[in-house]
Parts: sequence; structure tokens; C-alpha cells
Amino acid sequence: MQRHLSICILCQLLIITLLAGLSLSVSTVVAAETYTISSIDTDAFDDSLLIRLHGDRPPAFTHYQLVNPDRVIIDIAEAKLLPAIDIKQIAADSELLDLTITTITNQDLRTTRLELRVKDTHATNVDRENNDLLILISPKTGAEPEKNHRQSQDDQATLESLLASSEATLAEAAPLLNAPMEEPMPAEQMEKTFQFSGYKTEKISIDFYKIDLHNVFRLFKQISGRNIVVDEAVNGSLTLALNDVPWDFALDIILNLKNLRKEERFNTLVIYPASSNFIWPERAADNFSFEADNELVQNEAMIIEQSERQPVAVMQAKDLIRKARVLEKNTDLEGAVALYEQALALWPENGELANRLATIYLVDLQMNARAVHYANKGLAANPENLQAALYAAIGLANMGRTAEALDYFNQSISGEKPLKEALSSFAAFNEEHGQFSAALTLLKRHDQTYGESLATMIATARVHDKMGQDAQATRQYRAILASGFQLSPDLKNYIQARLALPTPLRTEP
Repeated sequence: MQRHLSICILCQLLIITLLAGLSLSVSTVVAAETYTISSIDTDAFDDSLLIRLHGDRPPAFTHYQLVNPDRVIIDIAEAKLLPAIDIKQIAADSELLDLTITTITNQDLRTTRLELRVKDTHATNVDRENNDLLILISPKTGAEPEKNHRQSQDDQATLESLLASSEATLAEAAPLLNAPMEEPMPAEQMEKTFQFSGYKTEKISIDFYKIDLHNVFRLFKQISGRNIVVDEAVNGSLTLALNDVPWDFALDIILNLKNLRKEERFNTLVIYPASSNFIWPERAADNFSFEADNELVQNEAMIIEQSERQPVAVMQAKDLIRKARVLEKNTDLEGAVALYEQALALWPENGELANRLATIYLVDLQMNARAVHYANKGLAANPENLQAALYAAIGLANMGRTAEALDYFNQSISGEKPLKEALSSFAAFNEEHGQFSAALTLLKRHDQTYGESLATMIATARVHDKMGQDAQATRQYRAILASGFQLSPDLKNYIQARLALPTPLRTEP
């Protein structure tokens, strides 16, 4: 689906082997030129800190923010630090930040990652100056002096108990609680514009200079957590600088510039020339995304009962269903749903038929509103129709109607033995909205009911990582390696690299 929920850095763990039988060929990635960092200088002034990385060519980099704990991530493509650079001394004279530098190798692309934990009174800005990368840490606008910091924390805690809002929103709203309404600031208006347009993913800043397109998309894989498959016909290089935009908005700009298209299923983006066509495989393995399970869809039974005395309307509906099935097998989905809709109007008690319409609209035609409409018809025919509840939940979640989606998700798992697709999708929904404990509970329930799958093991490890529970995440990654599941080289290399990283300096909750 075009507007998947699920923004998560470690989602890249989901493997391309889930798309067994994929007909699209993938090319060998052209290695980017190495960006050699010869030295790193620091300059402290006016309660600020400037870090300058001296390089030998314009760098290709991205930067974005993560939470739990709060930190700034800067990824530099194909960067190499000279051995003479002493990382420990870079910020030794400053109390403003902790800095960690690691190297991530993902097949042909090597990324040097800078992880900065900055005092909450300061902001971080990243920019490029010729061949150098500049990181400026400076006081936030309107930040209170250190001596008043405890009082500001107490005030903020009081506001948080009264207002269900984020910390950033509270900081802006506190001085305006008794003030008249004003016109939105440009930044606020931009935020609303992005959300109205459907771009709600994590914001990034990027600066690409003549970087190979395949390596651009590999960087987006690390940012987005999506599996990304690139057609071998995609070629060329890119120079582009964008500041503080949603990552999927930046990706769409690149696709438009290069006349490319994208298709998304099962947490995987396929990118190919706009002049080409791409056909997804008819069957896929265990599902982990906000799409209905293909095997479940194919096995849905619309049983037409035999009876000597059937109403005329039902007989007409059955004839329409037979014709619709022929069109569906010939991939004429628009024609098929038109006949299915006529059949449902004649036979409204057929909840399975309503489910079929919801499935086609949700998975194949990607029309969430229509999917929700027919899911509700399925529930009207049978309030215990858990599949219909799941389809409604997924469609509403894709439309950003979180509260309504939550109600339907709860309904979809209300049975004695919930559908495994409902448990995994509801877990992903909770993870997406920061409800990590709830996500783990659902994943555990899935494994107790149906047994562990590779997808649920990966999801569990990812959630532990997001919660900062490094010991639990490490145990889960090791369990994946020893599980006996067939792992792609990409996944296996990632897990081994993840286990080789030093334990972050953070406390587990």
C-alpha cells in the first residue's frame, strides 16, 4: 500500500525472502566514492559547540531524530575515518553532548553513523560547507537558564497531567494558554500541509551530491526500515538537498525527478522505471504488515448453498458472483468488484461476499474508504465477523483515523482464537503509535497460539530495541540466528553486525 503505517528504523530486518518468486531482477549496486574524513575539529563558544568534519569531497548524508532515548542520528554514506582521529576526545571538553560513532555495512554500502545525545536545552543543526560536514549544537530559542530548569520541569509535568499532548506542543502552548488565537506560524502551516497530504513519516534532512541512485535507495532503506528492491533498469546519479521533510516526501520527489514508480507490499518497496510494469507474486509467505494475508484472501470461501427453494434475488446474485470470479481471475478487478457489488445489493446477508469486496479494495485497489464501507457491511450481516473487523481496522489505520481503528482492532482479536493476521497487524499498529508493551503482549499471544514465526521474532527484537531493552533485544537476535528459519544473507549480516555493536549507554526500563 502507498501509505503504510509502520515508520521504524529497524524494520529493515524484514527480509526479501518473504517475496519468494519475485519476478523483478535486482542489479548489483554501484559503490559510491569513499568520503574520507581527515580530521574532526571542535569549537566551543557562547554555550554552543561547533563540530566540523573535514572531508575530501562533498558528503552524502542524512540526519533525523529518534526517541527513547532522545538522540540525533547522522548517517554518512561511504565515510572513512583516518586512524589518527581520536573519537573520545572530540567532545571531551564539552558537557553538551555524548557522541558515538559506528560503522554499518549493508552489502555494498558502508555507512558511518554519528549518534549524538544532546542536552534538552540545546538543539542540533547539520549542514554542509563545501567538503566539510558541520554540526552546530546551540541553545534552543527561548530556553530557560539552567538555574530555572527544575522549575520548568515541574511546570511541564503539571501541564502534561492536564493536556494530552507532546512535549513540543506543550512548550509552544504554555505561554499561549490565556492568549487570543493567532494565525499559524509558517512551520506549523507546513506541518499541517504535510499531514493533510498524507506525509506523516519521520522527518529527515538530506544532502546528496552526485551519488549513485542505488546507493540513495539503500540510504532510504536504513532511514525508513522498509525493504527496498530496485530494478536493474534504474540508473544515474542524484544531487539533491532537502531540509526537515518527511522521508516518504523526499522519496517521492526523487521518484518524480527520475521518472520512477514505486509499489509497496509486505513492508517492501519495489522501485522501477515509470515506463515498465511490475506484477507481484500471487502468493507470499507469512505476512507482517497492514495488508490482508494473501493466502487468507485466496482461501476465503463464498459458499453458495444448494437449495430447491431459493429467492430469485439470491439466484441472480450467485450468477453475478460466478461472472465476477471469472473477471477476477483475468485480473479485471474493476469489473469484478462492480459485479460483486451488484450481487451484494441483491444478497446483503452474505457476509463473506462483503469480506471479499473489502479485501479487493484494501489489498489490490488500495481504496481504504471503500474497504471500510464493505467491512462494515460484513459486520452488519454478522457482528462476529472478525475478518471484517480486521479489514475495517486496517483501512481506518491507513487513513489516519487512529481512535476508530483501535476499536476495530480490539474487536478483531475478541474471539477465543484470534486470527494470526489480526494479532500481528494490531501489534504493528501499537508499535507504530509507541505502545510498545501492548505490541509485545500481542506478539506473545500470537506465538502462544500459532507458534513463533520469523516475522514475529524480528518484530519482538525490534520493539525491545525501541524500548532501549538491549539485553532482551540481543537475546532475541541470537534466538533468530539459532531458530532454524532460513535467513537471507542481508538479514543474517544485519543481525551479526547488530550483535557486534557495543552496548549503548542507556538504562533499560
